[in-house]
Amino acid sequence: MPRDGTFKFYKDYINSMPTTDHSEAFGQHSNADVASQIQESKILFDTLLAVLPQKSSATVEKEVENEVSNIL
Repeated sequence: MPRDGTFKFYKDYINSMPTTDHSEAFGQHSNADVASQIQESKILFDTLLAVLPQKSSATVEKEVENEVSNIL
């Protein structure tokens, strides 16, 4: 940790740190990362399916595809 510096120096230092903590930091097995990623993916796809219209047609499917692309 830097002792002193400018605001930009602190921002750059913070931005250089990892954005996620690895499971090993908490004494967990590395498979905990995989389980967490699976859970996050499931939540993402459940949310996407919940916002999709229930009707099915070629036009609606294209609109849905565009909507999902915009979300991602």
